[in-house]
Amino acid sequence: MVNPIAEGCCVLMLFLLNDQVLDVGDPRTTIREFSGQLTDIPYAKLRAPHAISLGQALFYHCPADRKPSAGALRALGALIFEFTEANAALFVRPLNAKGPQDVQLRLAEVQLPVIANLFQQQTRKPLSPVLVNDCVWSSAA
Repeated sequence: MVNPIAEGCCVLMLFLLNDQVLDVGDPRTTIREFSGQLTDIPYAKLRAPHAISLGQALFYHCPADRKPSAGALRALGALIFEFTEANAALFVRPLNAKGPQDVQLRLAEVQLPVIANLFQQQTRKPLSPVLVNDCVWSSAA
């Protein structure tokens, strides 16, 4: 599923990561530019399992009161899209997590109008986890 949205002269590639809609642009370009914020694995060697394990590690090691860097989030969203074609991911670190492998993950392909609407709402104020759950995760297969 491709989800480009024309906005003026630019094309947005939207990806929902937890409670934030990110513009990952061209996924391959974004991976090349920002993957260094996630891993030292060269771009050419990255594969689908890396996208999952890097996301789990990112959310395991990030303090609960912070978000990972914007570049790392964009790279992660681009990696997941590139290798799975999902345009939404939810990473949840359980309180009793003993390592990155314990971080739970859900992937979904969200309809373009839904993710575009969330993106527009996000420009006015941060998205709430409740809103994202109601719009996406409660109905995701």
